[in-house]
Amino acid sequence: MSVFPDRSSKTTLPNTVSAIKSALAFTKTEGYLVGGVVRDSLLGIDTSDIDIAVEGNTTKIGKELAAFLNGTFVQLDVDREISRVVVQGDKSFQIDLVSIKNGINSNLKNRDFTINAMAVPISRLTENSGATTFNHNDLIDPNNGALALKNRELRAVSPSVIKEDPLRAIRAVRLSSQYTLKIEPLTYDLILKSSSSLKSIAPERIRDEFMICLTLPGAASTLRILDKLGILKEIIPELEVSKGVEQPKEHFWDVFNHSIESVGQLERILQPGYNNHSEEHEAGEFAIALVPKMNCLSEHFNSVIGDGYTRLAICKLACLLHDVAKPTTKTVEDNGKIRFLGHNSIGAEFSELILKRLRFSRPVIALVCEQVRQHLRPSQMSPDNELPSGRAIFRYFRDAEDAAIDTLYLNMADYMSARGPLLEQSEWESHCRTIGHILKEGFAEKGPANIPRLITGHDIMDRLSIPAGPKVGQILMAVTEAQGEGKIANREQALEFVESVSILGE
Repeated sequence: MSVFPDRSSKTTLPNTVSAIKSALAFTKTEGYLVGGVVRDSLLGIDTSDIDIAVEGNTTKIGKELAAFLNGTFVQLDVDREISRVVVQGDKSFQIDLVSIKNGINSNLKNRDFTINAMAVPISRLTENSGATTFNHNDLIDPNNGALALKNRELRAVSPSVIKEDPLRAIRAVRLSSQYTLKIEPLTYDLILKSSSSLKSIAPERIRDEFMICLTLPGAASTLRILDKLGILKEIIPELEVSKGVEQPKEHFWDVFNHSIESVGQLERILQPGYNNHSEEHEAGEFAIALVPKMNCLSEHFNSVIGDGYTRLAICKLACLLHDVAKPTTKTVEDNGKIRFLGHNSIGAEFSELILKRLRFSRPVIALVCEQVRQHLRPSQMSPDNELPSGRAIFRYFRDAEDAAIDTLYLNMADYMSARGPLLEQSEWESHCRTIGHILKEGFAEKGPANIPRLITGHDIMDRLSIPAGPKVGQILMAVTEAQGEGKIANREQALEFVESVSILGE
């Protein structure tokens, strides 16, 4: 799109800016819209994150804005005078405030990329017919950020920006993918030379920026750019050793490329309408039409787990890590057959170490590790091309628990990636029939996903007068399985069953 038809044209801002303008006027504060809100508005993208540079104390101003807007004040960085105001409502938004002491141009020259280094004086905003706009004549753009937007280019404000904060290397890749921008050569070289400096960055910051990359559509392509720039190996060095690791002839890719492609295939399944794969390298178009769906699939994968990440983003992470232990477990038999025995369980252990290093929360670690551990299971439940038995399905849902649905879709993405353009419609129809059967039976009225828990581990300990330990878990699993088989239906029957299995020595 053409960012600037002419200097007299106007750009519309988010509706929330009107209330912010009134709040700043009430507090008699001079301020500027800066960064993302200016960039996104020029691109015609709405945003709820509003960055404002103010002349004054951000703590005092932030508290006044929070009071005026009925919001919540948060102190982000006392030393750098950065504050936040969070406003909840029909249209929630947040304001990040930064203090400027040497003028707005000085602030803009110290930002990361030129597309983020533009500002508009709030006092110059106009309102007409309910819309808040700014005239392009009022745009403050000392680094030619608007021109970079017009040319679809990501350019560093100065040669030192990546060195000053190496996390900007990941952010550059994320922005280039998010806004379909090309990283200009000098900036590309700066990132390439600085990627090793990510070791000095707090793991939490790396985690958050990396997960944004996975959250956005096109994550597979973004991962490849991160790899080319030497960034991916700094974030997850365990993936580097999977490059060039050959797989059985049924696989189209080596282990590393298979892992990346699995992320892309999951996107094809769960983010329809987005496809950035080359046709010669992917499973045929017939593949997506055959994928079994379940009710509320979108709601399930858009639900938020720990750290504020959706199940979809976490499942992409599991796709990336599901074969992380293959290089370690690879063996080649005398007849040339390649095996990766135990790579799923060992991969779960590797994944736990990786995610702990990046400071993920326990719920995320548990969900990813269970998907990695169980990712082969759906394919192993139907011997001789027969549909899985009710008992096998029950045990799968019992063992995978909260990761059961996610793992089924990871398994399909894994299968599509493994075969790539070699995937044949007949084999895929058979596999999808298996997954569809697991979903249907699992969510039937009396299926394992809908079975209520009758007793707890504490009930077992009280009934048998035994301490906590592996035996309690084994008995609880036996109770759940008996319940799924219809042998017990209420709490009393469950407790009687507990005594019977105890007598049998189970």
